[in-house]
This record gives sequence, structure tokens and C-alpha cells, in this order.
Amino acid sequence: MKVELEGMRSENIYMEERLIALEKALEEHKRLLAEYKAIVELTDHLLSDIGVDAGFYNLHENNGSFDEETIKSLIEEA
Repeated sequence: MKVELEGMRSENIYMEERLIALEKALEEHKRLLAEYKAIVELTDHLLSDIGVDAGFYNLHENNGSFDEETIKSLIEEA
């Protein structure tokens, strides 16, 4: 009985440590997501300043790819 109880305690400690690690990883993912959203917002703002209405969702639907001519014109305008 004592052996089983000790095993359960060890397992409980392991699970608590794992939960703490996962919570920290989740917080880091949330932080990165917020950072990327801020970058997208800034990029959209900068693109709108040069007359390009790309938008995050438009880029996503496009897989973020532009043809060579569009890229050249964006570089020239910048």
C-alpha cells in the first residue's frame, strides 16, 4: 500500500511539473501570437501608406505570394 501511495505521489508531482511547463509554453505562444498580430497591423498600415491594400486575410488567401511584377512595383514605390 505504501509503495502504491508513493508511486501516486511521484506521478502527481510529475503531472504538476508537466502542467506548469505546458502553461508556460501556452503563455509564450500567446505572447508570440500577439507580437505577430502587431507586426501584421503595422505592415498593413505601412502598405496602406504606399497605396497597397494587402490586408492579412488577402495575403493569407493568396498564400502571401505576389507575382514578380507586383513585387518589383512594391520595391520601386518603397
